[in-house]
Amino acid sequence: MNKIFLVILLFLLSNTVSGQLKVAITIDDVPNIKKFEKNNFQTKLLNQLDTLKIPIAIFINEGMLYKTQFVSKNFDLLNQWVKRDYSTLGNHTFAHSRYSDVGYENFTADIEKGEVITRELSNLYNKQLKYFRFPYNDLGNDSLQKNLIETFLDEKEYIITPFTIESSDWVFNYLYEYYLKCNKKQEAQRIANSYINITLEYFHYFDSYLLSNMADILIKYIYAMIIQ
Repeated sequence: MNKIFLVILLFLLSNTVSGQLKVAITIDDVPNIKKFEKNNFQTKLLNQLDTLKIPIAIFINEGMLYKTQFVSKNFDLLNQWVKRDYSTLGNHTFAHSRYSDVGYENFTADIEKGEVITRELSNLYNKQLKYFRFPYNDLGNDSLQKNLIETFLDEKEYIITPFTIESSDWVFNYLYEYYLKCNKKQEAQRIANSYINITLEYFHYFDSYLLSNMADILIKYIYAMIIQ
């Protein structure tokens, strides 16, 4: 009877896990000031997101604000991103430095420098700034560096938020824009389709990988319960 009950439990838990899978849409290196300038200071991506009305998390790189001569316009762009009701705020450092390269002192300084304006805007729009994403998902060279930075972020009440599915959109975008510039629309469309297809493949792969691991964990747990 106990074994049957545990098998039924495994089945129910497996189905519960699969039924609760969700995807969080995140955007790094906000604001994209180069694209903004290229589009004659029009927020095309934001306009599209406004029509979709889906929740997103934006990881802000405040250093981007000063990389063109249009600093005031760049500030306005960041303000537009933050004020959207559907956007959740995250810190992505000021200079997008790699933790394992710059070390603890420089990296923590970069974190704090990268939250100054964002915190002002978060207060203005009654939002929280509680998420942090490491550039390149780089948590350090070893467990010591990792533990140090995790303690620092915990004291600042940040939640570490790594990306889990990433399909090198910047590579596809480079080719896509190149072909558009050359007026080769069919090639551009081919690149766009390739990007969509490979991204979907990543989703399917990690989806099945997650379920497989969860099933393994549940099976091992139940087996341990049976043989006790």
